[in-house]
Amino acid sequence: NKDKDKKNSDKSAVVKEFNKKYYALEKQITELYSLNDKTRRSLKMAGVRVLENRWETRNFSVALSRGVNEDKVPEFLTIDFIRSGKSAAKLKQEVKTKVDPAELPKRLIRDDNGSYMLLPMIDQGQKGYCVPATITRVLSYYGSDIELHALAGMMGVDPKRGITMDKTLDTLRKIDSKINIEFKILYTFPEFDPRKVRFFIRRYNAIARKKGAKQLEMAKGANNSFNGEIFTQLRSEDSWKERFNKIVKEHVDRGIPLCWGVIIFPKKDGGKCEYHLRLIVGYTADNSGVIFSDSWGKGHERNTENLDEAWGRTIFLFSLTP
Repeated sequence: NKDKDKKNSDKSAVVKEFNKKYYALEKQITELYSLNDKTRRSLKMAGVRVLENRWETRNFSVALSRGVNEDKVPEFLTIDFIRSGKSAAKLKQEVKTKVDPAELPKRLIRDDNGSYMLLPMIDQGQKGYCVPATITRVLSYYGSDIELHALAGMMGVDPKRGITMDKTLDTLRKIDSKINIEFKILYTFPEFDPRKVRFFIRRYNAIARKKGAKQLEMAKGANNSFNGEIFTQLRSEDSWKERFNKIVKEHVDRGIPLCWGVIIFPKKDGGKCEYHLRLIVGYTADNSGVIFSDSWGKGHERNTENLDEAWGRTIFLFSLTP
């Protein structure tokens, strides 16, 4: 009961502080632009209730939105300034990509680190939003004005649990034409297919026995926690490794970032694996590694990993091309 009371007290403090800042911001906007009349609306999006206040002026409108989850805890706060005359139909056009694909190679940076792109950073925060954040970054790079939470709602992403790989790929097939992109699956890890996962586990356990490492449980299938060293060793035997390197280089040279589904292995044997979507944005100068970017905010714009390790954690790979 004490833990429950403390949790409720902490939640109440967060909500109180969020509302205090929200109303202060609302007052500042009203006074700064001498706004009077406002309209309110409420809608539900991916498990989040979005409350919006909108002010209309002769030249533009301002939309101040806040999202709260089913526990009434704040999820996000956004401010949008919209030019006058932007009808709903015109706003839909704003989310579409506008870049000329022929111009993309000119954006590449080539230096001693390698060849790479710098994409806008969109921080997923504490939510399970790596998928919509990563995709929003790509679309923004292509000139789309789509907003993270709008895309998360469009995809049906759960703020706590995120979204499955299957649902991600299925959703992108349905919305690619709406945002003026071509979605193409380049690779999926076949051994996670229920029909093949048992064979993969048997191979994994054979290596684990020799190394004295923890073996996998057959009943858990792809939900097992994998040892990164053993998993990578198995993956190194796959002939797809060379194709992976070739695909990365071909797309980077065209200025096309790759959406890269990976396993983040636990630091300790038997620990919990995590599945994550990040971006491959380049390759190293000596062609021995990939340059990648995570949607974790400042400091995660550009990192490197050698090809063996990068391939070893790859679960799926897809492109979004304007």
